[in-house]
Amino acid sequence: MNSKKIFVMLVSVLLGTAVFSQETLWDENEMPCQEYSVGITTDAQYNESENAYLGCHGTTVSAQINFQHNNENYEQTINNTNFSWKVLGSNGTQVFSGLGMDELSEPFEQGVYFVTLAATDANGCQVLSDTLVLYISVPPTFTGTTVTHSVYLGDTVELNGIVIPADEWQIDMSTVSVNNERFCFNNGENANVEQSSCFDFVGFAPNLTITSADDIQSVGVNMNHSYTNDLDVYLQCPNGRRVSLFSQSCGGAYFGEPTDLDEPYPCDDGWVGIGYDYYWTEGENNGLMSENCTANAVPLPSGSYQPVGNFSELIGCPINGEWCIVFVNHHFASYGTVFRTELNFADNIRPTISFQNNYGNEMWWEGESILNEGYAANNFAVPTTVGQVEYTFSATDNFGCTYDTTLYVNVLPATGIDEVSDDDILVFPNPVNNMLTITSSEAISEIEIVNDKGQIVRRMDVNGNTAACNVSELDSGVYVVRIYNRSQSRPLSVVEGSVVWQRKFVKE
Repeated sequence: MNSKKIFVMLVSVLLGTAVFSQETLWDENEMPCQEYSVGITTDAQYNESENAYLGCHGTTVSAQINFQHNNENYEQTINNTNFSWKVLGSNGTQVFSGLGMDELSEPFEQGVYFVTLAATDANGCQVLSDTLVLYISVPPTFTGTTVTHSVYLGDTVELNGIVIPADEWQIDMSTVSVNNERFCFNNGENANVEQSSCFDFVGFAPNLTITSADDIQSVGVNMNHSYTNDLDVYLQCPNGRRVSLFSQSCGGAYFGEPTDLDEPYPCDDGWVGIGYDYYWTEGENNGLMSENCTANAVPLPSGSYQPVGNFSELIGCPINGEWCIVFVNHHFASYGTVFRTELNFADNIRPTISFQNNYGNEMWWEGESILNEGYAANNFAVPTTVGQVEYTFSATDNFGCTYDTTLYVNVLPATGIDEVSDDDILVFPNPVNNMLTITSSEAISEIEIVNDKGQIVRRMDVNGNTAACNVSELDSGVYVVRIYNRSQSRPLSVVEGSVVWQRKFVKE
């Protein structure tokens, strides 16, 4: 029975990926794995300078799987393959899995994501993809974008577009990864079996490496074990290099408080014992564990200890990738439980990932009778339709994502009243919020205010050259004020026997 099969349990942890792996023997009669591969494709565009894919809300990711040895021993299809998607973002890690789930339909909101995929075929054989880094565009705001609110048919509308990019998107990735997956040592079976609790770091700069022993702040476990002299513990970096944390010492002392039985115990809540917290650090500590042993069957005190090796042995190791705490139990009758593992990098190498969306000249207006074609934030239009006419301002960012905002112009019909442009008739302020003032060199006998439907909404008798009218309760829009002079001293338009001048004003 010399063939082996790897069983991998994937565990979601906040801002990191934890993996517990254990080698187990498998039946000779089982079919050997058929080699295959899996990758991730996306409709986002790759950007070499960012070393990431740049996409918009709604970006999709799909599996690219190649069963190059299908049907040599068994059938491999997408439908009988389980896909487990792991998405690491600012809200932690999410896992989506299922048979035949070769596309991730969950929408990606704005931000930074690290996507990995594990595929397990019908024979239980698993392969992993590389990590795909995905930036999703952040929408802008259009504060300050305006159009002329109301015009008469045939008048010109001013279109003024403003796009304000969102603030720089920034995420501080955690330098600590914790694996809370519990496992028991392989007691009662074979000695010298390696069991690993692993962490997959993906958020650091692509070529960042360990440059100093101080880059690794601490390695931690919460565990118990019945015989410390039968155990080795290592820290292994992504390129396979190892440093020894603990090496078979302290005689018959314990880690924590194991359930001390004469035969191997089942790994369930009734038998697992009590774990103690142990940390290895190059900084302030209690020295080597071998220097702190007390007596047989007595727990080694919890606390921080010096590793047997030196973290400087890992200089040059890449930080991105799989880091593992490796346990080697050297005797089948030794037993214990690991409850939690932890790897903590120094804060000075904390990865900060950021991007900024910006906008060049790809801005334009769309709507009825736009005067200037092409890209422009400022434009003009002469609408030909009475009523609410919409105009849309659009802008495309450096990710290729287009955003827009739509505003409306109220186009009024012609009133049929002649417009007089005498300089000695003033209507102000214009636009107006509260009090509208009308002055004339001729005596004013009456004023009327007419809305865009031709309805009289204010009437006021006047006996003089100035009229002040409160329009605060009027709705926003364009109005016409009619100014009457019943003396008929001027040859102007006559309405019901009275002379009238007409002026437009805007109520804000």
